[in-house]
Amino acid sequence: MEKFRTSHGLDQWKLRRLHPRLDGLESLIGDWRLSAYAQRSAFRVMGSMANRSAVHQDEVYYAMVGAITTDAAGDTDDRDAPAAEYFMRVCERKGDFSFVYSGSDRARPSWRPVPGALTAVLPWHSDGDAQTGELDGLRLRLHQMAQAHQGELAEEARRFLGGALHALGVDPALPGSMVPDAILTSLRQAGFAGCGERLELESGYFFPVHRLPREGSWSVHIAREIFWTFGAPALLITPTAGSTLVVDVGVFVGPVPAEGATLDLD
Repeated sequence: MEKFRTSHGLDQWKLRRLHPRLDGLESLIGDWRLSAYAQRSAFRVMGSMANRSAVHQDEVYYAMVGAITTDAAGDTDDRDAPAAEYFMRVCERKGDFSFVYSGSDRARPSWRPVPGALTAVLPWHSDGDAQTGELDGLRLRLHQMAQAHQGELAEEARRFLGGALHALGVDPALPGSMVPDAILTSLRQAGFAGCGERLELESGYFFPVHRLPREGSWSVHIAREIFWTFGAPALLITPTAGSTLVVDVGVFVGPVPAEGATLDLD
């Protein structure tokens, strides 16, 4: 495949656009070679299954369960639960909450995707073993989350983006004003279903799945334990009546902050 890319003048992003399933095969082979059995993050598994199909959708989730654990089905409630719900319960018992970075709709609690079509917000090969955290009833405490601040790009972020553009399949010679749109184009070629909006942060750019809220206060929190070479998944959250709710999920492109903190979500 490397010879094919070289002879046709393609990078990984162009190959994904031309032959998405072939590129997905390469991602699966890379995942198989680099990951110990049952040690993949739920997020990586969701991304690897993005271009897979089955006669029955439940088969996809049972395959995902088999990729992250050797445990058999738990109690009767587990066995009777819908397949997507069962997958999330397995992740919770394992202590890996990276499934929260799904682009699916939310209900209550706000951090938990609605059981259904669980898809990675960006189905691109990711690093990191898990998004660690723990449950306290319906409240979730995520570890190693870094809050981003709105503002003009800092110099460190500009330097990082200058080097990351090649990894994103973006021409580094583009004028700065055209870079965000070019990044979004690449993300969409890789399977990102974002609305097209972006938020400039001191540390990079945040591309949400849905339109940004027009009212209220909100902030972007970046994952440090699940990441790509060019950034990481991120959550858009808002404080509401003593609770902290997830408003949206998206892709952060920029240097992942060096320090993180716990983030409580309701």
